[in-house]
Amino acid sequence: MTEDVQGIAEVEPLTRWLSENVPESPAPTIVHNDYKLYNLILDPDNLTEVRAVLDWEMTTIGDPLVDLGASLSYWIEPDDPEDLKEVLPTVVGSKPGFLTRSEFVDLYAERSRRDVSNVRFYLAFGYFRLAAIVQQIYARWQKGQTKDERFASFEGRVCGLVKHAALTRSDSL
Repeated sequence: MTEDVQGIAEVEPLTRWLSENVPESPAPTIVHNDYKLYNLILDPDNLTEVRAVLDWEMTTIGDPLVDLGASLSYWIEPDDPEDLKEVLPTVVGSKPGFLTRSEFVDLYAERSRRDVSNVRFYLAFGYFRLAAIVQQIYARWQKGQTKDERFASFEGRVCGLVKHAALTRSDSL
């Protein structure tokens, strides 16, 4: 196998797998396209109650499971590998009583009544999509278009996300 984007051998087989395994979409809905905990305002007295959803500029009509995959791509659990935890560091997922990815998917399926049997595809796509976003930020930093030194480490984060996307095709949540 030859090296691919930034030396990440998994890119080519992953993009081929994603292209060849797009599941049939459920009925289209409004898709936020950046649905994650950072974009929610929760009721301070009841953290299970969403008061507002922020950051709507990428909203479109499409497959609602794309939002599920995006949310899961930001979801961090205590036993996740360190390179995944470093992508977007958060302490929320490591708090006692916080839902696991699997519990979140089960709750989503129960409340939405949608088939989530292809959730691995959506999570792999979510990681891949996040890798593209992180790569874009890193490229801007490399070109001097932003001076924020936090972005200097993003090249490694891109590699980690692509590798996790590739692993997600067959691993459990």
